[in-house]
Amino acid sequence: MHLAGLDCATQPRKTGLALASLAGERLTVYEARVAVSREDTARRLAAWLGGSPDAVLALDAPLGWPAPMADALSDHAAGRPLSPSPDAMFHRRTDRAVWAATGKKPLEVGAGWLARTAHAALASLGDVRQRLAFEMGWTPGAVSGRQALEVYPAATLLSRGLSTAGYKRDDATDRRAEIVDALTAPDAVPRLVLDISVREACIETDHVLDAVLCCLAAADYARGDVLTPEAAGVAPETVRREGWIWFRPPQGLATPGRPSPA
Repeated sequence: MHLAGLDCATQPRKTGLALASLAGERLTVYEARVAVSREDTARRLAAWLGGSPDAVLALDAPLGWPAPMADALSDHAAGRPLSPSPDAMFHRRTDRAVWAATGKKPLEVGAGWLARTAHAALASLGDVRQRLAFEMGWTPGAVSGRQALEVYPAATLLSRGLSTAGYKRDDATDRRAEIVDALTAPDAVPRLVLDISVREACIETDHVLDAVLCCLAAADYARGDVLTPEAAGVAPETVRREGWIWFRPPQGLATPGRPSPA
């Protein structure tokens, strides 16, 4: 099965792309690089996945907004108060599920610059869909057709006991090399196999490494090794409206003192 990872950004030079194939417990990444342009990104992803009837495209960006925000703003007028709490307005159920499971709080899609990245991600997905049919993925462990997913590289790292600290700095090549070494270790599941050029690209820039982590999260989804909305107690209608971050849960689903996913 072919998998592709897209580390989304508003600028092509900060957008990472990766192509991989999953065979059993082996995830092989064939190509990974920084994007050239929005047009090139869509064309490349469609070419990569067009020959595979069953495929997964994993995007590192929110693909939905909090339902309470949409409901509150639909008839809001200037100067009137908003009834939802800030947490309800700016965090989705899936964000709280990630926080509960990993201790890492995703950025607020309802506030700040992440909303622009989410907008760009949806535009990129739309560009790909003009070339190739994709549905949102809701069937972990049973991929049929081409499915698009929301993923979160930080959660993918934490699920493997790896720290997210420091690897995004431009000069953090040693830190990125440590992460690559851990992910390609013989006992890693799935076992990540990188071409030398891909390994070098991951170490050179965090955008490429994040695209490869998107492929790893896609492999977790395809293998069914992910936290489902049902397990987190989130209703299907809420998930289909707000979106869902697919990630492998660490040992132990929740930690006392962290918020409930519901």
